[in-house]
Amino acid sequence: MELPDYSEIVALLQNAGAEASPAELHGVVVGLVCGGVENRFHCLLDYLYPSGERNAGDDRLHNLLAGLDRDAGRDLESGQLAFRLLLPDDDWDEYLRVEALAQWCEGFLHGLGRGQLAADKPLPDDVRELLNDFAEITRADPDSAGDEDEADAALTEIVEYVRVGVQTIYEGMDSGRLGLSPGRLH
Repeated sequence: MELPDYSEIVALLQNAGAEASPAELHGVVVGLVCGGVENRFHCLLDYLYPSGERNAGDDRLHNLLAGLDRDAGRDLESGQLAFRLLLPDDDWDEYLRVEALAQWCEGFLHGLGRGQLAADKPLPDDVRELLNDFAEITRADPDSAGDEDEADAALTEIVEYVRVGVQTIYEGMDSGRLGLSPGRLH
């Protein structure tokens, strides 16, 4: 999957008056996909504009949302681990990259929470463990990074863990283990 440029999405979201970072937005999109939410477009607009005042006429924003949704669904559905997280590139400041990963996980948990998990089916142990780990990542402290090389290696490892974890969650939900199947953006 070819993800859009992070800096361009920052500018697009700011110009549209949206209240989310690109990482957080992508996390929400992927969480909605994994959660089987049918009408994701309206959920995304509600998330981006919690006050209700939206710039709903912004075609570039609509195209971005549709593209992120389409690509996330396609890449997760392929089962080939093609899915990637939308995060700042390695040339961004380490602090901002850690913060973006925490925002991505927060958005993912929010989007997944909007899905309709079957109330009578408990979460499988691997999915519950992943969700707990993602919740822990939302509390990451960018100031505690330490040595730059070690911090960069650790961040790369955590991003890979989240990426593979999302695929595991998606496949668990798609297989019916959680009682739902992922939907489409309408």
